[in-house]
Amino acid sequence: MSVVLNPLKHFVKPPKVAVNVLRQTTVRLFTHYTEGDRVLIAGKKLSNPLRPGGTINVAKGQIQHDDILGKPLTRLRVTSNRGQASTVTYPTFDEYVSNTPRVVTPVCISLRTNEHILIDLQ
Repeated sequence: MSVVLNPLKHFVKPPKVAVNVLRQTTVRLFTHYTEGDRVLIAGKKLSNPLRPGGTINVAKGQIQHDDILGKPLTRLRVTSNRGQASTVTYPTFDEYVSNTPRVVTPVCISLRTNEHILIDLQ
């Protein structure tokens, strides 16, 4: 009487962590502005993440986050505390990347070699 063992039995088990992560995943429908969204003001300025009670400082005054939160995800006309109207839109990926502050300044490869030479001289 021989027993055939499966050598892959111990390697095929799915990790329990992946199952728990999948259970906690939530799906967001992009229909309304929600807390944590970033919006584009007048096509130029990217706001901080929206939160209840927050404000956005613009040249025309301050825009309340509460005026944006919960509204349909379309182009909005919002008035500031000075009564001036501003356009609020959800940024595209291109607008988001273009308006996000850079952490590192890109350097051209040809210029970088010259910088290394100058650093070595000092």
